[in-house]
Amino acid sequence: MERLDNENSRNCSSSIFRLYTMLPYSLPLDNIPMKQRLLALASEHREEWRSWQCSLDEQVIEMLRNLDKNGLQALTNLSKLHPLVVVRHFPRVVEILETDGTALSRGSCKEKRGRIHAESTLHGTLINQNLLTKIKIRHWGYDFTESVWISILALISAMPKEVVWSHVALIMGVTDILNQYLKLISGQSLLAQEKNIIRIKAQLQPLLLSFKTLNEHGWDVWCSSFIDDIKSRGKVNNILEWPCEIKFH
Repeated sequence: MERLDNENSRNCSSSIFRLYTMLPYSLPLDNIPMKQRLLALASEHREEWRSWQCSLDEQVIEMLRNLDKNGLQALTNLSKLHPLVVVRHFPRVVEILETDGTALSRGSCKEKRGRIHAESTLHGTLINQNLLTKIKIRHWGYDFTESVWISILALISAMPKEVVWSHVALIMGVTDILNQYLKLISGQSLLAQEKNIIRIKAQLQPLLLSFKTLNEHGWDVWCSSFIDDIKSRGKVNNILEWPCEIKFH
């Protein structure tokens, strides 16, 4: 009988969480125990949760597309009320940053408003049909749209810290988002272009401090990991020290 009661309780909790995912406004989230229970259920159902439909998904996608317009304020407001709905879209945030950091031609940079580009010291030569041509090497992170990167930091800063640094948020990719920032900052720093990332570093540092404070285990695991594409620069904790030079004291 006790086993049956436990099973019924789990099924009931699962149904409640599925209902919340489908219709977030159907549950009163001014109830703190309810918030905590939903967070626990999100972690418990993390695999299937990714595929469940949510009535707010299309709105979140549209807001992310318009971060540089009115999307940020709307998304920030939503993240305060329903942070788990936004957490589901962390992989999409990673894609936005990854795409924005892809180097454009110098002409395209000038045409795209708000685009910041480095003054690269990396050059090479190309010999084609006995002609010697000088080329400039542009890696990922050579140029970027500062407003996009600042907006995403503002979004994460506005979310409840107990959610954004939770186990489920780590699974959904919050550290993948942080990795994009370390890739950008370290790349610009290695090009001696620290002036391009002053604002980004200033807003990233308190976020990292809250991560370190609120989820010590998650922080340690992340710091011991490598970042794809820049593994040669060492583990995350090495990159934080140099070339990012982000300090916590």
